[in-house]
Amino acid sequence: MLPLLLLLPGGCGKTTQERSRLYNLSPNASYAGVHPVSSLSATVYVRDRSSFLEFQTDLRGVVDSLQYNLRIHEADTSEPFGYKPAATISLGTYKNNTPVITQIAAMDFNQWVEDFKGYFVVQDPYLGSADTGKLLFFSKLGGGWE
Repeated sequence: MLPLLLLLPGGCGKTTQERSRLYNLSPNASYAGVHPVSSLSATVYVRDRSSFLEFQTDLRGVVDSLQYNLRIHEADTSEPFGYKPAATISLGTYKNNTPVITQIAAMDFNQWVEDFKGYFVVQDPYLGSADTGKLLFFSKLGGGWE
C-alpha cells in the first residue's frame, strides 16, 4: 500500500503578506460650488502587486449622469494651489457608479508609502477648475506626509 500524501493550501512554501493602504476620504472642506456634497465620499485602495501598484477607486453620493476624472497630483508648494498642475497618476474616469481599477508601474509600493506626497483630486464636473476651493476632493495620499 502506498502512503497517502495530503497537501493543504498554503501549508507548504512561503506565505506572503499583502502590502496595501486604504484611504476613506471625505469631500473637500473648502469646496464652494453647486455639486451636492452631503453624502459624498471616496475610497482609494492601493495594493502592491510586485511589478505595479493597483488602485481601486470608488465614489459614493455622486450624480449618476456625470463623469468624474480621478487623479493624483504631487504636492508642490511653489505652485499656486499647492500641487503640480499635471497629474502624476491618472486613475481614470468614474461613471455609472462603477468602481475604477487602475494599474500603475511608474512607482513601487515602498516609494508610495515612504516618499510620495500627493493629493487625490476630483474636479467638480460642473466647474472644471484647478482652484482648490472648486475641487470636490482634495485629499492627501501617499506616505511622505508623516
